[in-house]
Amino acid sequence: LVAGATGQAQWLPTAVSAAPPARDDFALVPLTGGQLLLVGGAAASPSASDWLWDGLAWQPTAIAVPRRDAPVVARGDHADSVWLHGGRTATGAVLNDTWVLQNGAWSPLVASTTPTGRAVGMAYHAIGACMVLVTEVAVLPTQTDYRTWQWRGASWELVGAFALVGELLLGLHRGGDVHHLEQDGPQSPVRFAHGGNREIAPDHTPIGVAIALGQAVVL
Repeated sequence: LVAGATGQAQWLPTAVSAAPPARDDFALVPLTGGQLLLVGGAAASPSASDWLWDGLAWQPTAIAVPRRDAPVVARGDHADSVWLHGGRTATGAVLNDTWVLQNGAWSPLVASTTPTGRAVGMAYHAIGACMVLVTEVAVLPTQTDYRTWQWRGASWELVGAFALVGELLLGLHRGGDVHHLEQDGPQSPVRFAHGGNREIAPDHTPIGVAIALGQAVVL
C-alpha cells in the first residue's frame, strides 16, 4: 500500500487482520469510493473468492463473473464503471467474454462480434470515447500477432493488428490516448508505439511509470 508525505511517497507495510490467500494471475482495479477490487486468480480452487480493500481491511466478496485466471480489467467511461474481459479457466482454456460492473452490479456484455485471442491489456480511450482491447494470437510457431479491438456501444470491432517487433514491456493509457512500449532486448532502445506508428522513446521514463516486463499500467 502507498503512503504519501509532503514531496515524497513510499511503500509501507500495513497490518491487516485478514488478507487474500496467496495467488497469481489476478487483477486489481480501483472502484468508486476508494475501494480496490482484487479479481481473478486461483481458478482451480473451488473455495477461492474475490476481495475488496476499503483502505483499512480486506473482505472477501462474491461477484457474478465466473472464476478465472488472468483477466484484464479497466475503468470505464463513468466513475462507477469497470470492465473485465477474458482470462483462462482452471484447465487453461482461453475465455473471450466481457463483463461490466455498472451501478454496483456485474452483467455480461452481449456482442455480435467476440474478440479472438488471449487478452493482454485493456483501457478506456477518452479521446475516441471507446474501450480499447488488445489480444494476442499465435499465427505461426515463431510469430504472435497483436490485435486491437474497440467497443463503441454496439459490439467489438477489429481496428488493427501488428506483429510485435520486440517484447511488450508496458501498456499505458496517458493523456487520453492508448500506447505501448516495446524493446528488442535489455540493451536495445525502447520504442514508443501509438496510432500504428513506432518511434524511439525518450531516454527518460515518464514520471510515474515503472517499466515492468509483462505488466500493464494505466495512468
